[in-house]
Amino acid sequence: MLLLAIFGTVGNTLLIIVYISARNLRKEFMIVIGISILALFAAACSFVAAYFNYFNESMKSTGCQLYGFIISTATVACVHQVMLLAFERYLAMIHRTVYERITFHCKLIAFLLVFGYSLAVTVPPLLGWSRYRLVEENIFYCGFDCVTDDFESRSYLVYLFVNAYAIPCIAITTCFTLIYRNINKPLTISRSKTPDETIRALEDEPEATAKSATDDEQKSGSKSSADETAERDNYGEKELRLTKLALLIICAFMITWTPYALLAVIWRFIFTGSPGQTALTLTALLGKTFIVWNPLIYAFGDRHFKKRLVDLFHCANPSSPFQRVEVDEILATGNGDETQLPLQ
Repeated sequence: MLLLAIFGTVGNTLLIIVYISARNLRKEFMIVIGISILALFAAACSFVAAYFNYFNESMKSTGCQLYGFIISTATVACVHQVMLLAFERYLAMIHRTVYERITFHCKLIAFLLVFGYSLAVTVPPLLGWSRYRLVEENIFYCGFDCVTDDFESRSYLVYLFVNAYAIPCIAITTCFTLIYRNINKPLTISRSKTPDETIRALEDEPEATAKSATDDEQKSGSKSSADETAERDNYGEKELRLTKLALLIICAFMITWTPYALLAVIWRFIFTGSPGQTALTLTALLGKTFIVWNPLIYAFGDRHFKKRLVDLFHCANPSSPFQRVEVDEILATGNGDETQLPLQ
């Protein structure tokens, strides 16, 4: 638990610093930054849980309520922000013109609105609808009440499951299904053609391309059809790469939290009795690993993150060996123009 908290704190802090420090990355990774901020709160709660676990103590009533609310809010909010991330990828891949008009402030407002939805899910136990309590008598951390067998607790479990798991899963599945269908649409159309239709289409393609190029030259003075095609291909490649990263994040969140959701919620409506301390503890620990997925996936999968991280270390240490290597590479090119070298 302690190692998880340390790695989550360091990793998410680095991710936030890297993306916020670059003006061209703030807007693009706004939701990712928000998820990492929420993960930092969850990491702070993990330090608290590690403390109680080390001293073999249980949380008191007030601390239990506060801990349960913070960790539940951070968790549910992360799931909801992942849902928002899926919708953002849907707009980027299918509705480019709409996506390009979205500003940083629009994304910030969307983040806050979705966070308000998360609070609507986690605040009720503080107001008397169910409550936060020790998950089991011998377990040191607190969460929502999935033990008490009364109407209030069970009705809140249904409310929690629908809003914190079912709705996000449906929304995420819908977005990525539409993305997949849109990406594979040209391939599907080409496969549906008969051989004769395909041959005729290939024969007509040069004429259609020549005609299209002529029209473009007449209508657009500065930008050629080839430039537009290259720009469109670059945009599609970049957004597809970001969509794959988002899909990895979403899969990681779903895999880590599905066992706990099924065990803590669905179990109560199918079986009688508790699933056991060991099962609850293991699934809860698996769920808490969500605080490390964001920095791990983007550190290894996003070249912007790696490049910006190296740049930050260069700025912090201008005389680092990395920069000396860059100067040596410039000298090795044999240009012979020393005045073009950057002065340190």
